[in-house]
Amino acid sequence: MVEDNFIRRYIAKILSPAAIAVLTVLEPLISIRLGVLMSERIGHLAINTEIYARRRNAQPRPPLTVFVCHEVANDTLLSMWKQHFVILRSYFLTSLFMAMRPTFKNSRFFADIDVYSDEHDEISDLPPVCALIESEEREGQKRLREMGIEDGAPWICFHTRDSAHLGWRPSEARTIRNGSIDNYLEAARWIAAQGGYAIRMGSMIEKPLPPGLDSRIIDYATCFRSDFMDIYLAARCKFFLGSTAGLVCVSYMFGVPVAGGNYVPLCQPGWGRSTLYTPKLLRRISDGSPVKYGDAACQGVFDGARTSPWRADRVELYDALDLEYVENDATDILGLCQDMWDQVHNTPPPQGAAEIQAAYHRLHTDLHASTNAGRLSPRFALRHKDLILE
Repeated sequence: MVEDNFIRRYIAKILSPAAIAVLTVLEPLISIRLGVLMSERIGHLAINTEIYARRRNAQPRPPLTVFVCHEVANDTLLSMWKQHFVILRSYFLTSLFMAMRPTFKNSRFFADIDVYSDEHDEISDLPPVCALIESEEREGQKRLREMGIEDGAPWICFHTRDSAHLGWRPSEARTIRNGSIDNYLEAARWIAAQGGYAIRMGSMIEKPLPPGLDSRIIDYATCFRSDFMDIYLAARCKFFLGSTAGLVCVSYMFGVPVAGGNYVPLCQPGWGRSTLYTPKLLRRISDGSPVKYGDAACQGVFDGARTSPWRADRVELYDALDLEYVENDATDILGLCQDMWDQVHNTPPPQGAAEIQAAYHRLHTDLHASTNAGRLSPRFALRHKDLILE
């Protein structure tokens, strides 16, 4: 393995300047960009590629982009991206380009797909790149019927990351992003009472839904899950009731509104002006007392700088400040769901929330202060106004 790495670095050292020279010569005829697809997790495969694609398509002369990748989280999504890019799936080419990356990253030929969670303008104002084709629509409708969903009925997707998600990795053992699916069930029941379906999503889950739920609450993650329907359901739902986990990014791709529960780190308000979210609460580890969001901001928790350590998920960063997160309860998640239901049906939000929402939004810095950034759930704002207002 050490010898293979040495050989790849040696080849890359030779190839990098030669490849850049060739691309420079070709530039007047065809503009080419090279990069590595972030394909191992569905969230990165969706949103990183989408942001790059929207920016590329907005250019007067969009370049031909060639991506390499190896492990792929969702083959259906990869196939969709192949309609827009040249994608070469090869371990050798991926490892070779990773060795060439330091040189390419400093050139104009590098396809940069990094995102920093502050791409609110791209999500709000640039059109989606991918679209479902007719055959995919037919297949999706067929599978909806197999799941017991009536033709033409609306559905929402709901999901939260739990301990089964990457829990086998030591670095993920203590994370601030996990939550309990139980706190989403009241919202699912409410959707069912409105005549819609609530579809529990996920590929790695801690436990199935409890028995005896309304027949309109479907445990897709346990009973029906497939690569194709992961994409179809998230692309066609009324909205996605999720958390800071990757699957919601598929809805962002297709312009579907996202209602994000348990949003952490607090510096990240969710992408785009159609997003509503509820952050986790904070309390002192030492005495269990609740912490106002303004006090947490003074400790740096809302620091949105790209180098901020608050982008990390592990709780050790908060231990040092005597802070711990408290998961949104069922009432908060239900309120978020109702707020998004109001939004997609053009129903005015509860009165009195706007001032509190604005006060919370002012805690954000840099590009997260954009008017295109996600907005606090109105019902959450009203319920927790004492933690938001000075």
